[in-house]
Amino acid sequence: MHILIIEDDPAIQQTLRDLLEINGHVVSSADTGGEGIRLAAHSPDAIFCDLTLPDIDGEEVLTVCRRMPATECVPFIILTARAGHDNQRKGMTLGADDYITKPFSEKEILQALQARVARTRPFRERLDQLRQQRDRELSADWSHELLTPLNAVIGGLDMLAEELETTTANPAQRRELLSILRWGVEEQYRFARQLIRFFELEACHARGTTPPRGKVEVEVAVQAALGRAARTGGPPPRIRLDYLPAHLAVPVDWLVDALSELLDNARRLSPTDAEIVLHGGPTGDRYFLEVSDTGPGLRPEQRTAIGPFVQFGRAPGIHRGLGLGLSIARHVAVLTGGRLDLLDGPGGRGLTVRLELPLVDTAEASFRHHPEEKAGLDGI
Repeated sequence: MHILIIEDDPAIQQTLRDLLEINGHVVSSADTGGEGIRLAAHSPDAIFCDLTLPDIDGEEVLTVCRRMPATECVPFIILTARAGHDNQRKGMTLGADDYITKPFSEKEILQALQARVARTRPFRERLDQLRQQRDRELSADWSHELLTPLNAVIGGLDMLAEELETTTANPAQRRELLSILRWGVEEQYRFARQLIRFFELEACHARGTTPPRGKVEVEVAVQAALGRAARTGGPPPRIRLDYLPAHLAVPVDWLVDALSELLDNARRLSPTDAEIVLHGGPTGDRYFLEVSDTGPGLRPEQRTAIGPFVQFGRAPGIHRGLGLGLSIARHVAVLTGGRLDLLDGPGGRGLTVRLELPLVDTAEASFRHHPEEKAGLDGI
């Protein structure tokens, strides 16, 4: 194991180093608390730390280590010449795993090390397993498993609707039933698309991979998003458009999904027949897109807490959602070098979601409906 010793007495430090190395351990050492904290960032398997150090005391080193991801679960054993239960209790309340009084014996050191590492190893191994599982989930191909069955059901409902039109057995009621079934299936289809896009973007963010290169005309993405909004359940939203033409350095399917999510959120949160505004234009070397509604909005503390699967209480009759829409839009903005902000809506009512996205150089954007755009719209 890799053991870190933080001890300012050279003789004690060397004795402890020799003892541990003889027993097969790799040892790093520091004679100040500051140097010890720096070395602790390399994730040792255990830390022995003197309580009295020349710069900061061992209790402060312990407090810092318990806040560091690399050492929050690492066994931390305090070495001190101070005897007494009060000192021991204080160390334990700060998160120390053991408390050894100087002078110590080889047996005390090895027993303490073995006991504390044995106690924390199962937790650390389980944590590693959970991280590996998360990586596997991010790498999984969700799209085929989620969407293919739903495509089959939607196609079957279309065929059934045509068949029922030829009968005279209460066709109005049957059409109503089919409409309800279609709504449920299309909602599930929408949710499946949300999950697929969210985990794709989350995987790109978690691995630090370069996002795919994209080039899209704003008009193309807006019209695709409006077409998708028109196919959602419920009354069609009233959307006022006010944006300038431009080409953005964003994958077309990413931008369509982000705009669709923002428009859908605005529709769900707005009063029936309320107007939603989509506003856009250049700002420096970026292009902004704003979607504004007149719904209940979000309080400042809610705006800072948005994230996937974070829900806030809403007024009766307003669908809460799972927080994936704003998370998708934020990922799209950040991964392409932009940003997302949540602002007050028009006149202080509702919510305005503002995306800032990178512009394509005008010399590279002298096309309309670029083949890359057309290909990216397949299946939108």
